[in-house]
Amino acid sequence: MVRRVQIFSSAPGSTLAVTDVTDLPELPAPPPPPPPAGVLPPMPPIPLPGVTPPTPPSPPRVAVVTHRRLNGTVKYLGATPPTPITPTTPITPRTPATPPTPPTPPTPPSGSPDSGYVLLADGMAMMNGSSVDLELARTFKQKDKEILFVRRKGEAFIIRDAATLKNVREALSGSRELGKAQSDLGEKQGKLGQEQAALGQKQATLGHEQGGLGRKLGDLAHQQAGLHIEESRLDSLPEADRARRRAELKKQDATLEQEMKALESKMADLAKKMEVLSREQHTLSEKQHGLHEEQVKLSTKHKTQIEEAEKKVNGLIDEALRKGLGQPMPT
Repeated sequence: MVRRVQIFSSAPGSTLAVTDVTDLPELPAPPPPPPPAGVLPPMPPIPLPGVTPPTPPSPPRVAVVTHRRLNGTVKYLGATPPTPITPTTPITPRTPATPPTPPTPPTPPSGSPDSGYVLLADGMAMMNGSSVDLELARTFKQKDKEILFVRRKGEAFIIRDAATLKNVREALSGSRELGKAQSDLGEKQGKLGQEQAALGQKQATLGHEQGGLGRKLGDLAHQQAGLHIEESRLDSLPEADRARRRAELKKQDATLEQEMKALESKMADLAKKMEVLSREQHTLSEKQHGLHEEQVKLSTKHKTQIEEAEKKVNGLIDEALRKGLGQPMPT
């Protein structure tokens, strides 16, 4: 629709202009703006291509020190701290050699349940029988006279024939001498065993002392390492305090050095004593081994001789009984 509009001046009776105004059709209201989207977090700054981010600085290194003794003075150098001195491991005393067990003397051939004999002569009993046989023989023995008690198939006899007794005694003399030799060797082995045990006790005592010294040496080394660590931290002190404290630490370090040297000297002396004892122990072990070998030889020989003697004695007894030289005992 077209409307005519007149525009008047503010002066009375004057008109400035006349114009036609066309009414425009009404436009629809614009739609409401969409709700704002969620706020996105700011993007991290993107590094420029080819630019490597700086490496973060390494944590400050703790200054540590070691020491080196030059012309009686201690020089402290920036280096890895010294490993504390490992206490000297005490020498484990050599276990005393166990003396070899003397071989058991061969058991005489055991007689059958219905036979046995006992010869009482020269203040000794030589027998192959039971304890009952021995008691019976002692019961019928006459003072200062020999007796041969014999048991055969449930019967007991007393033989006092001088010739038979002499032959039986001689048949058994060889095995008796070998038995005595074995006994003497056993005594020697026993004495050597006692000497070895005494040496072993001395070695154990020295080993205990070495262990104590080693622990003390380790404690001193630990203290010395602590002094060196403290020395490395003196830079944080004022100069005057630093010089005074460094002098104190050097004095303490020198004292520890002297104590450690004294302990090392004692340990060296103990090691020498231990070595001497070890050599003595080795010598005794060799002697003991020699006696053991000799004992084995005697044992083998003794066994053979006993078997031969038993055959001979049984033959002499059988012959005496055939001749009627056996006096029957009452049942």
